[in-house]
Amino acid sequence: MKKERSVFNVVTTHILTTSVVIPFFGLLIGYMINKSLSTTLNQTEVLLIKDIVFIIFFFFGVRYSLSYIDKTITVKDPKNSLRFSLIVFGLLMVMIFFLNVLAYPNTLNTIYNIAFFGIIFILFYIPTKRYFTNLLSTLP
Repeated sequence: MKKERSVFNVVTTHILTTSVVIPFFGLLIGYMINKSLSTTLNQTEVLLIKDIVFIIFFFFGVRYSLSYIDKTITVKDPKNSLRFSLIVFGLLMVMIFFLNVLAYPNTLNTIYNIAFFGIIFILFYIPTKRYFTNLLSTLP
């Protein structure tokens, strides 16, 4: 049975599931890849493979989160749920981006992180916007 939840609850559920819970498993697999392939591949190749695995898990995290919300939560305010999901997620991505860039301040790292976080944001933005926009169209 679906329960009606506040915007805060919807946003928290979506952000945590998308950004922490599911990608955590991607990080674990990335760690295993690092341990098993670090002797045969160079560090750049291993990093690229780990990031691809993370992106795949992130994509499934977004899908799972929206599916979970759809099955278990009655969203009272889809417009604000969308707005605050994008704002909170965007702020988190900007903070993590700057931490990554400041850790290794060089042009290549900055370009790589712009591409990586751009992909992550797009993978979050498109399905999230589509889901909450569809909810808006079904409201009376």
